[in-house]
Amino acid sequence: MRLIEQLTALLHDAPGSSLGVGDGAPITQPMRELRTAGLDERRRAYISERIDNQRRWYEFKALHNQKAARRWRLALLAIESAGVFAALLRAIGAISLDLAGVAAAIAAAGVAWLSLKQHESLARAYAYAAIELGLATIRLETVTDEREWSSEVDNAENAISREHTMWRANRTTI
Repeated sequence: MRLIEQLTALLHDAPGSSLGVGDGAPITQPMRELRTAGLDERRRAYISERIDNQRRWYEFKALHNQKAARRWRLALLAIESAGVFAALLRAIGAISLDLAGVAAAIAAAGVAWLSLKQHESLARAYAYAAIELGLATIRLETVTDEREWSSEVDNAENAISREHTMWRANRTTI
């Protein structure tokens, strides 16, 4: 079975720390029953249980990363402003410590962290995937025959796979 082969490949690829206890067999009786259902029922289940679920997850992650990037940018702006203020205080002789240098070091560490976390690029990638899955839903809803259904499901799964591949590429060390 193709599904079992794909799940086995995923299992071999997954880092050991990411594996959790499952709640049963990878192919359930309801899945077997759905497989024999008509196109309309399979379409409804696939769109609601796979595509909509994935689209909502990508939308959530896009918003989460947009918010994180915004928070980091604001924090860095505040640190840089504090550094400028500290430099002015030192220039007029109000303080003798080099707090501007401390602020610059903290800001540099923050920029490095923000670069490492890649919030902005992840937000764009997740938003793109969510939009692509929204378009896939529209195409899937108009399918009229099994051949076209198979092709559109492949396209939708490729969209998810592309995003997963990009995510893994950003997280893998060479």
